[in-house]
Amino acid sequence: MSNDSKAITRRAVLCGCILAVLQQGKQFIQPAMSLISEAFPKLSTTTIQQLISGVALPTLIGALIAGPLSRFISRKKLALIASAIITIGGFCPVFFTNNFTAILVLRLFMGLGLGMASPCAVAIIATYVKPESRNKYIGIKEGVAAIGAFFATSIAGLLAEVSWTAVFYMYLFGVAAFILVAVLLPEDKPAAKVEKTENTKEKFKLNALLVTALLFAFAYMLFFNAIGLNIAFYMKSTGLGGAAKAGYVSSMISLGSIVAGFILAWIAKVFKNATLGVGAICLALGFGMLAFAQNIDVCLVAAFLLGLGNNICVAQGTFICTKASKPSFFVLTTGLYVAAVHLAQFCTPYVINSLAGKFAGSMNVYRWKYAFVACAELVVGVVVAIAISIILKKRETENAGLAE
Repeated sequence: MSNDSKAITRRAVLCGCILAVLQQGKQFIQPAMSLISEAFPKLSTTTIQQLISGVALPTLIGALIAGPLSRFISRKKLALIASAIITIGGFCPVFFTNNFTAILVLRLFMGLGLGMASPCAVAIIATYVKPESRNKYIGIKEGVAAIGAFFATSIAGLLAEVSWTAVFYMYLFGVAAFILVAVLLPEDKPAAKVEKTENTKEKFKLNALLVTALLFAFAYMLFFNAIGLNIAFYMKSTGLGGAAKAGYVSSMISLGSIVAGFILAWIAKVFKNATLGVGAICLALGFGMLAFAQNIDVCLVAAFLLGLGNNICVAQGTFICTKASKPSFFVLTTGLYVAAVHLAQFCTPYVINSLAGKFAGSMNVYRWKYAFVACAELVVGVVVAIAISIILKKRETENAGLAE
């Protein structure tokens, strides 16, 4: 590889990492959720949670439209559009702190940008990095994103102790992201332009590997999202801490993600086709510990496991999407994965809150939620480990047959 090619690869990886950090923006307000609830006492918990879970629906839409748009708009322009939308939707609620509806509308608008940013980040790295190195750098991207989220949620927790409205200033990072992407990322040709030049046309087809990855994305996130929606309420209702400690727990999730991001290549080497399942099983352990935690130290260890498992699921899942498609469809397939994740996030409060209300009994409702989710993630982990192994072994056998 020439020095110019190496420089372009480094810039592309850096831009992918920057977008990945910005894409974490949805969770910046997590530590302030209980305080926001107090600021709007007439609203239900489920309504307040829409500031996080509600963002999932427009994020889903953004992820779905990113693929078709990438055929006509360069990845660079798409990344710049996403950065601008996230910045505007994330920061502007600071001007409407007495109007919950305005805050929610702006957060929903931000979601469109989040949906575009995530598949863009993966596609940018997958486009400029050699296939044998993609898993490594996609993992690093998630690790860097987690570093950003770690500091962001820690700072947001401290800001929330002063004023819940201050957390919206965290989104000014989007201005820096926009400038860096504009300067560093090389301009690329959209797929439609390439096809016109080369007089070719590729068709997108679903396959068993991609469908399995998408089903897994929905199932694992349906339950994992319970951590972000409920952690502030969990800490308060169990007497384990307030907004600041909820911020520390969220930060430990980010720390686990950091570690997972930088060791993902090693994890995949050890567990091979079962790597996705290992991620879900880590989530099961973390939620199980939270269900019975009696002090903050146990919560922090549990949070670390949750971050570890989530990053394995996200990074390995998007990597599998790139394995299941051609380069011209990277934005589309990773966008579908992101869409599945955010559809699940939108559904979480309705599914988990409903079950908790019916079956929690005398147990603290938030502890019960985490116990139930632990069992669900365990089942998801075992099933996907078996399914992915069968599909990839079948593909290897078919490829070997063609080679002969």
